[in-house]
Amino acid sequence: RGKLNLDGPQLEAQLSTSGPAEDASIEIELDTAAGSGRAVIAGLVNSFAQRPLKKILVLPDVDIDFTGGTVQVDGTFDWRGGGPLRGSLRARFEDIAGYYSTVAYTGVTSDVTMQYDSSIGLSAEPAELRADFVDFGFELRDISARYALQLQDSAIDVSDLQLAAFGGVVRADPFSLRSTGEPDTVLVRVESLDLARLLIVDEFESVDVTGFVNGTFPVTLSTEGMRVEGGHIDGIEPGGVIRYRTAAATDPAATDSPLGVAAKALSNFEYETLTSDVDYLENGDLVLAMQIRGRNPDMQGGREVVLNLGVENNIPEMLRSLQASRNIEEILERRANR
Repeated sequence: RGKLNLDGPQLEAQLSTSGPAEDASIEIELDTAAGSGRAVIAGLVNSFAQRPLKKILVLPDVDIDFTGGTVQVDGTFDWRGGGPLRGSLRARFEDIAGYYSTVAYTGVTSDVTMQYDSSIGLSAEPAELRADFVDFGFELRDISARYALQLQDSAIDVSDLQLAAFGGVVRADPFSLRSTGEPDTVLVRVESLDLARLLIVDEFESVDVTGFVNGTFPVTLSTEGMRVEGGHIDGIEPGGVIRYRTAAATDPAATDSPLGVAAKALSNFEYETLTSDVDYLENGDLVLAMQIRGRNPDMQGGREVVLNLGVENNIPEMLRSLQASRNIEEILERRANR
């Protein structure tokens, strides 16, 4: 609804919207004699709780939806005397909740401003992103980053990425993601990760671990996925305790073998130092080469023992197991009711 004024070669329209964005307005001024004009969009708001993204956009090949939060769009466009059309469009996303495939997220906030010049194209200004919560099957919290969309190159540059996970903090050096597939390697640092929170899959139910670790991981990103070569973790003083409950630890016949000796030591192992080399292969296998130094007070009078252990686990299989036991709609509803 609105009004239209026509004064000679000049046309002026003032429009307002109804429905979810009742307070939005669109103003258009056009001078046909001069070949110039101006269009202003103000306060165009959508509540995704009332109208989810899937009711606005049809994305047949992408399983994504926004089910909570709002977006407000404001913009201004000008054209003068046959010159290029220029303008800016600002989209403010507030407290977005939703999912992408098997990943749920809430509290996503970002303010995106784009500039348009018909002689150059579309560009985006650097922006910030924050998210309260992301669930991959395990939880990430308090995520923040700066990013710059490189629309001409179909790329995104990311900096100042930080998040909370497993009781600690994860930070990443600046990196880029490019549709060309050109790989980029970023150094990821972890601080004070709680080992007890890392043991989250069923196959580790027989292991109790206390202690914290720091680590650095050179992560290579490409369209093929990600890999880690030459990563490393170090335990934080004063160490911790590993208790591995297995029949080999108590079977007298088994304790004569190297595996039995290791199992016996790990049944109540008070470690002082823990280090590990870390590699993540493109097939999804996480490979750890660990060295743990400490003692079992119940074994050989508490004599110091050094254990060298190799551990492998397929992360995609682990994630599928974790994701199969949860319901994204229940996660989003539970977070909305907090």
